[in-house]
Amino acid sequence: VLVESGGRVMTKEELMKRVWPDTIVEEANLSHNIYKLREALAEGRDGEKYIETLPRRGYRFVAKITEVDQELGDGELSVEEHTRLKVLIEEVGEEKNLTSLDQQVVATAAIEPRARKLPVILTASLILAAVAAFGAYKLLRPQPSAPNGPGVRSIAVLPFRPLVHNNSDPALELGMTDALITKLSNIGAVIVRPTSAVLKYNKLEQDPLAAGREQGVDVLLDGKIQRSADRVRVTAQLIRVSDGVLLWGGEFNESFTNIFAVQDSISGQMTRALALRLTQDEQKRLADRYTQNIEAYQLYLKARHVMEKRTAEDVRRSLDYFTQAIAIDGNYAPAYAGIAYSYYLLGAFKALTPEEAYPPGKKAALKALELDPSLAEGYAALARIKDAYDHDVVGAGEDYRRALEINPNDASTRRSYSSYLLKLGRVDEALQEAQKAQKIDPLLLIGNANLAEVFYHSRQWDETLKYMRRVRELDASFRTNYVSTFLYLSYMRKAMFEEAIREDAKRLALGASPETETNLVLALTEAYRTTGESGIWRKQIELAQKYQAKNPDLALFMAEAFSNLGDKDQTLHWLNRAADEKHPATWVLRSDPDFDSVRSDPRFEELLQRIAKDN
Repeated sequence: VLVESGGRVMTKEELMKRVWPDTIVEEANLSHNIYKLREALAEGRDGEKYIETLPRRGYRFVAKITEVDQELGDGELSVEEHTRLKVLIEEVGEEKNLTSLDQQVVATAAIEPRARKLPVILTASLILAAVAAFGAYKLLRPQPSAPNGPGVRSIAVLPFRPLVHNNSDPALELGMTDALITKLSNIGAVIVRPTSAVLKYNKLEQDPLAAGREQGVDVLLDGKIQRSADRVRVTAQLIRVSDGVLLWGGEFNESFTNIFAVQDSISGQMTRALALRLTQDEQKRLADRYTQNIEAYQLYLKARHVMEKRTAEDVRRSLDYFTQAIAIDGNYAPAYAGIAYSYYLLGAFKALTPEEAYPPGKKAALKALELDPSLAEGYAALARIKDAYDHDVVGAGEDYRRALEINPNDASTRRSYSSYLLKLGRVDEALQEAQKAQKIDPLLLIGNANLAEVFYHSRQWDETLKYMRRVRELDASFRTNYVSTFLYLSYMRKAMFEEAIREDAKRLALGASPETETNLVLALTEAYRTTGESGIWRKQIELAQKYQAKNPDLALFMAEAFSNLGDKDQTLHWLNRAADEKHPATWVLRSDPDFDSVRSDPRFEELLQRIAKDN
């Protein structure tokens, strides 16, 4: 197209429309192809200039062009010409890794114009450039007949690392990682590991393939980034985990203000390299840029960086950064969603009162959705606040579903939606969501624990044990009391009393010495030897009141034991106490198997209604 319009300025829009007439193409792809053409032409090495860039206008081909007016009748080549052309294209095709079909297409493109008047560039280098450009076009064009990447169903974007080891910028590195994960998560055809799943792979000496195998993904993106003054350099490689084959690689050296174009280009070229089919909505979200202000974007990156630490103080800091970002760009929708989620977390952490946290959080979520009605993060934050504060069951469910329709790869939202469904007693649906969340991030502790808990509510004791044991294998220090409780209760259900006694002793001895835990095992074992299963429940009541009198879980310990002993009055007494203390386990009593003994009692239904009203 440039050659045919030699000497005339071609706008970017005109070029993209001519070259990719039926495809949505980001401007960064055009810039990248111009760069590759110049590279193939060895522009500048011999003083020759081929393509001129006119800032804010477009491009112009400035090399000398000679027109050849040659009529060949029916346009057929002679046998000698055809043979020479075939040999040339096969040689270049091998060099550029073109298939025989691609070579035929190039040959056809070269032969057909011979029958009409056409500008011809009399340089061998441009023939090579044309073939190279065809290869680039092949990479970038849609592949409608291809499946979603042969066998590619999951992707991990590893944390970007510094190109220069002693010049790290954690916020920029995490920001690039998080931005690409966010973009790719909008693609429904593949599972993308969330940011929280890959944070631990930020070591300089990290083996990418080892990380990919641990995450259980098909492909991974491994990249490096460095900022120097007003320039940013990025390298990225898309690697198949099974054999380490490089599927795509790119290098970008841009003004820092073009960081958005680099992100667009990487995500776009990744999806094309994997032959992923995108819907129009997915294409739009992949190309979305929510701000053009680099200062606002940097503040947003800092906010996302500190929020990942998940402490109340860090969430306060993230809230401050998000607020600064919208002070600079008042139309920055994801920053408003970040404010909403920060307020929600501060309310959940009890760092702010519900009145201090949830109303301003809801206001920010609504503003985010006003600016972008297709922003998944906005719907997710709004759903959580409607659920936790407004008690709007219908509205929360609608917002959760909308968020997951837009971004099916958000494991955090799926876990929250699973908990919401469990509160409503919709156990089968809650289990489906918990399984999807765990599949997105299979190594996340809270994801495995949440799945185990939902399995318990669905009366699948073996599966509960499987996933709670996995949590303990991954991190023995994770919520020890919580894990021991579900292991203990599942072992009791399976009549595995020796194992149940050990887990019960762990939770009863929480905070005490190993010697105390040993003594508790002996006491519970003796109770079982004397009076069987009921002896364990009775001894637990005695020991809980002695060792865990100040434990916020005491009321639940007592209610579980009395329910399994069939004492309805005591069960309801302790459940009401747990409800008074707003214990989170009371929110899911509707499906909790430990309280089947009182489920038909009218007092239990009254308790459920009170809990629903209070929570």
